[in-house]
Amino acid sequence: MSELMLRESARRNPTTSKDVVNMTAMAAMEPVISTGIAVPVNGVDSFRPADWTIAANIGAMGAIGKALLYRTEKNVPASVIMSYPVERDARDPLILAALRNRASTSLWYYFQLLVRQAKGPESPAGILLTNGCSNVLYVHVSAGIIPVDASWCSTNHYWRFGTDSTSPRIWYRGDMVFAEAK
Repeated sequence: MSELMLRESARRNPTTSKDVVNMTAMAAMEPVISTGIAVPVNGVDSFRPADWTIAANIGAMGAIGKALLYRTEKNVPASVIMSYPVERDARDPLILAALRNRASTSLWYYFQLLVRQAKGPESPAGILLTNGCSNVLYVHVSAGIIPVDASWCSTNHYWRFGTDSTSPRIWYRGDMVFAEAK
C-alpha cells in the first residue's frame, strides 16, 4: 500500500494512530523491486556511446544524456544483466538501497540491450519495456550515481534516452530497473 492510500484509508476508516503507524511500517517493508530476467552481455575493450546511437535507434535525448555519449568506457568485462520490475512507486534512494552493490552498471551493457531492440516492439523479444514505461539503469559519474532512462516512443519509433536534473527521481510501478547480477 502506498502512503497516500494508507492516509486515505485512515481518513475513511478512523483507527487508532498506533494502527496507522503499523500499516505505514508494513508498507515500508513491501519490496520496491523484484527479480526478473537474466540476460548475458558481452564485454568490450573500449566503448563510446556516441558511436552506437544509430544502431540503438536513439532519437531523442536530454542534455545530460548527450553528455554521457562522449565518455569512454574501457575494458568492460562480459557479464549478466538482470531486470528488476518496480513493484511500487519509489524514488532513487529506495531503489539504490534495494540494488545494494549492484547499483552502478556500464552503459555498454545498456546499449547492447537497446541495439537488440532497436525496432522496439517489432524487434525480436528482449527484456526492455516498449510500452512507454521507463527502463532505468544507474551509472557512476563524477558527481555520483545517476539514473539513465530509456523509453520507447511509439509515435516516432525510436528510443528516448537520458536523464534529467530532477533528483531524486521517482520511478513508478511498471517501470523496469537494470543492473548487473553480481
